[in-house]
Amino acid sequence: MPGLVRTHPLGSRGLLLDLHGSLAPCTLSCVFCPVSLRSHRHPVPSRPRLVQEVLDEVAALLDAHAPGEVELVSDDVLAFPGLLDLVTLLRGRGVAVRVTTPGFRLADGRLARHLAGAGVRVHLTLWSRDPATAAAITGVPDALERLAAGLAAAQAAGVEVELGTVLTARNAHELADLAAWAGELGATTFTVRVFHPDIAAPTPAYVDQYPDYAEVVRGLARAVAAEGAPHLQVVNLPWCRVPLSLASAPGLRVLSAPNEERFHPWAACEACAVRAHCSGTHPVYAARHGEAPPDPAAAAAAWEAQCDRLR
Repeated sequence: MPGLVRTHPLGSRGLLLDLHGSLAPCTLSCVFCPVSLRSHRHPVPSRPRLVQEVLDEVAALLDAHAPGEVELVSDDVLAFPGLLDLVTLLRGRGVAVRVTTPGFRLADGRLARHLAGAGVRVHLTLWSRDPATAAAITGVPDALERLAAGLAAAQAAGVEVELGTVLTARNAHELADLAAWAGELGATTFTVRVFHPDIAAPTPAYVDQYPDYAEVVRGLARAVAAEGAPHLQVVNLPWCRVPLSLASAPGLRVLSAPNEERFHPWAACEACAVRAHCSGTHPVYAARHGEAPPDPAAAAAAWEAQCDRLR
């Protein structure tokens, strides 16, 4: 029965495979995750050959798309009971594999060793260096401690670990510190994903997680200027909010967001030279931060010249 795996393009030859959340449930309750709006409403009933159905569906997707790289995501993809079989299938086809996970389950050294042996890259999120803030963001009291345990086990097993963060109103002020932390942990690249509501009518509590773009930009400037900082990749930050002098910095790349639905609430967005590649701004942003509409017209030509490098 198809429909257990959703796909999204990933670069020129990559494919993101999103396993249905009921197949790999997460124990976190992150403030930025609308998971309760998707998988929990339509659970997949348990059935004898469910794992095999997923493997068959993925095999068909590989035949159709022939990707060179696959990123596996779900509520927590490490909870999928057929994960190692799925990795074996992908690697057997010569596909590079990357998984995105909260990382708690990596504390089981056996799983970490299996992933290392298969050459799987793992992406982990640094929420905060403050235990209370990490707990508030994830809904898990000992989240920072458990992340540290999973990270240590992964590194001890030889797993290639990639690090990033999701910036919300709770941790945006920590951006430079988080980038420095990633550098201390050996990361050469640090992915910064700015929280961006991905539903048309988010709840007030969800809206409250929207960070102030100005604070994000200040954090980026401090992070890029710091000695020994990793290269920063930023997703979901509207380009018109980033000064061109900062966007052109060698240590920063503002990426085109792969959002299926972009929001451009202001009239100025209609004439913007880079609108087609911009993450946009959710209409609730102005209500949350009281910010005036952008005026990208003056910088449009310069931004257009930057497009090939930035997107």
